[in-house]
Amino acid sequence: MSQSKVIAFSSQKGGAGKTTLTQLVATYLFSQQVKVLVIDTDFPQHSFSRSRQRDLLPSITSPDLLASMAEKGIVPYPIETMTMDDLIRVLPHIRTSTNIDVIFLDLPGTLNIDNFALLAKQIDQVIIPFELEFKSFVAGMDTIDFYQLHNSTIPISAIWTKLKTPHKVKMKEQLESAIKGKGVYVFESVLKEAGSSIAEQISTIFPLKHFSQNIVEELLNKAPTHTSMALNQTAPESVS
Repeated sequence: MSQSKVIAFSSQKGGAGKTTLTQLVATYLFSQQVKVLVIDTDFPQHSFSRSRQRDLLPSITSPDLLASMAEKGIVPYPIETMTMDDLIRVLPHIRTSTNIDVIFLDLPGTLNIDNFALLAKQIDQVIIPFELEFKSFVAGMDTIDFYQLHNSTIPISAIWTKLKTPHKVKMKEQLESAIKGKGVYVFESVLKEAGSSIAEQISTIFPLKHFSQNIVEELLNKAPTHTSMALNQTAPESVS
């Protein structure tokens, strides 16, 4: 049994888009037959777990549809809620004793939590969302410094979120240059500002291909990763 890969969209700033990105990527990968587990430690809101509760409401997803999916062997990927202490304790066991391909961590929007540094050593890949504004940039750079300090070998990427069209091209280029100066890969794909459309459509059950496909393809094929645990060894050859 191969070891699960642990991926986290992480940021020192709350509201940067880490939970949205986790939902988009995890749900899309699951639709491509990748075995996914999400562990929600984002206390106290646990927004990922609450999203699943919403998706299971009869007004959102028909019970008949869920029953039909179950008959076909399609069961929504599991979401576990736990404390940071519990996560650190059980994560080594989960990743070595289950058939999960990818474990996504939905983490708190602050790094100032006991044992976060210990958890950083157990993460295989981290993607940091950046908004095109100063507070988000500073928080993102602090997040980079944190992971590089506590896990010097971890592959780190950055992705722009909530970009408006047209955005400030010159400012984006300058900030992106500073991010790359940290040795961090910057996604070509972005999560553009889409008003309330993502919030209204996003699901932990049904994938949003038009929002997630390019991000997933870049995650699989371009973003830096531990080659011995490359995700595209378990994902289908094409995600089109």
